Amino acid sequence: MGEERQVVFNISRDMDSTVSRSILTKISNTAVGYADWNVKNKLSYDFIENQIMGNMIFISDSLFHVSVEGMASNVYGTKGKVTAMFEFDMEGNILKDENGLPIVLSFED
Repeated sequence: MGEERQVVFNISRDMDSTVSRSILTKISNTAVGYADWNVKNKLSYDFIENQIMGNMIFISDSLFHVSVEGMASNVYGTKGKVTAMFEFDMEGNILKDENGLPIVLSFED
C-alpha cells in the first residue's frame, strides 16, 4: 500500500560468525517480498508490527529456513495471522519448484 515497513528477524546464534550480512540481507529481503505469495486477499496483507518471534532465520541441513508472519483479511474481511515459510540455499537463493516458481508454504490462523 505504498508504505515502507521494517521487518525484524530473529537469527539463530550459530550463524553469527559463519554467515555474511549480505547473504542474510538477501534472504530476508526475498522472504519479505514473497510473504504474501499465497494470501487470498493480497491487498489486505500487512506485517505484524514489532514482531520478532515469528520472523526467524535458522540453518540446518545446508539450507536456510525462514518464517515470516503477517496479517491478512479473508473474503469476509476478518483479519487473521498468516505464516509463510521458505527455504534458501547457502548462496541465499530461494528454492523453486519444477516450474521455476518460489516454494512458499503458507499457514493461516
